[in-house]
Amino acid sequence: MSQLLSLRHYHHEQIAHSHEHTQLVFGLTGRLDFEVAGHCCQVSSLSLAVVPPETHHACASALGSRCLVLDVPQDDWLQQRLGHHLDASRRLLETPGRHHKGRE
Repeated sequence: MSQLLSLRHYHHEQIAHSHEHTQLVFGLTGRLDFEVAGHCCQVSSLSLAVVPPETHHACASALGSRCLVLDVPQDDWLQQRLGHHLDASRRLLETPGRHHKGRE
């Protein structure tokens, strides 16, 4: 994992995989159809999807979407940056699926 934060464009082609690190997918524009650990959701503006490590996930966007993706390194990196906030953050990072703020 060379870059922690990246802007990604998704299209109608489905992507399906898993990886060793946690991933946070923040919706910017459009709607991304997302499946994490067998649970379906949509990621759009003001929402994000949490993909815990080793969790199978798939996504595609019929009309296209842009997302900001944070590839979160392992716990030692988080511990160094979050200190005593690590446990609270870990609860979020281990909860797969969509989270949102505000109305859509």
